[in-house]
Amino acid sequence: MSNFLAGIGRAQLELLDDRVIARRAIFKRYLDALGAIDGLELIPELEGTYFSHTEEEAVSEQMFSRCICVQTGLNMNLKQQKK
Repeated sequence: MSNFLAGIGRAQLELLDDRVIARRAIFKRYLDALGAIDGLELIPELEGTYFSHTEEEAVSEQMFSRCICVQTGLNMNLKQQKK
């Protein structure tokens, strides 16, 4: 990794906590708005875990075959999130 890329990575790490907090707030908004719908399951953040991806276990493919994706971009305003 070049020094330039390392510098970008370090700068991104400084923003990481704020971005995680913002994404969690978006998830909570979706949970509050959609959580009571029968048959709809929002996948919570699992602390200390990660989703593996191997040929034998493609978690993302399993999720996309039975899930819907909602946008969680940090550049979305409240009106866009409620849409």
